[in-house]
Amino acid sequence: MKVRNKIRELLKNDKIVVAPGCWDCISAKAIEQSGFEAAYISGFGLEASVLGTPDVGLLSFSEILDRANKICAAINIPTIVDAEAGFGGPTQVIRAVKEFERAGIAAVQIEDQLNPKKCGAMLTKEVIPVSEAVAKIKAALDARSNADFIIIARTDADVISLQEVIDRCNLYLEAGADMVMPVTAGFRSGTTADLANVYRKLGKEIKGPAVALRIDLAGMTAQEAQAAGFRLAVYPVFVLFDSTRAIMEALRKFRMEGIPSGNSAIGMKAFNDFIGLPKVLETEAKYAINK
Repeated sequence: MKVRNKIRELLKNDKIVVAPGCWDCISAKAIEQSGFEAAYISGFGLEASVLGTPDVGLLSFSEILDRANKICAAINIPTIVDAEAGFGGPTQVIRAVKEFERAGIAAVQIEDQLNPKKCGAMLTKEVIPVSEAVAKIKAALDARSNADFIIIARTDADVISLQEVIDRCNLYLEAGADMVMPVTAGFRSGTTADLANVYRKLGKEIKGPAVALRIDLAGMTAQEAQAAGFRLAVYPVFVLFDSTRAIMEALRKFRMEGIPSGNSAIGMKAFNDFIGLPKVLETEAKYAINK
């Protein structure tokens, strides 16, 4: 089964699809080898890793496409890419969808933010009119050549109100989006229980397949998100944050002790196995010229 077909098949199952966030081939391989069925290429993670900057829309389309191409080639599970705000208007959205589909990506997420876009957690972000967002969704749908390529419409209308988020999600589904992703950053000032209630309301009132984003902040498991009505759960940043903390701790210990730790969780052989050296050696042996 083609990888992009697989995610649509997964979404038909009773079990919610869980997609941790990746930003390069190593993080993507780790997600795959840990047994997850899909990976989410995080815009936040890409901007941090490629430029070392916050997620404020500094990456170009070609930079994101290049990294997505490499990640998609490195793993055999479906990938969902954060396609920002579509990199412009409908014309730019069309090119983006065609290129991501050609790269083997299984799904794209396009948000309704005003360019230059910002991280969804930044409440200084702005959204475009619904009519403009719907035009981008329709352009994305027209651009794809394979119906199994999934278009996810994300709304950042949490800067307006919860009802606006719900209304936009339903309008985007009516426009033909395969799934919608409501951002909830604007509702995180209360307790985790309050935020969990927001997710339950979203799951109940959104009239179609929805993606749960950062449900960990509501203290919810993927199974609880599924019970609330969500079909896909993405976790964009926790692997990035935990990896960064591990790097900083390793370097701190090296600086203090003067020698790298001999107690690394993974050594040269294990790491080479992880990135596929045995297969390379097998290939070399297969095509070796007898002398």
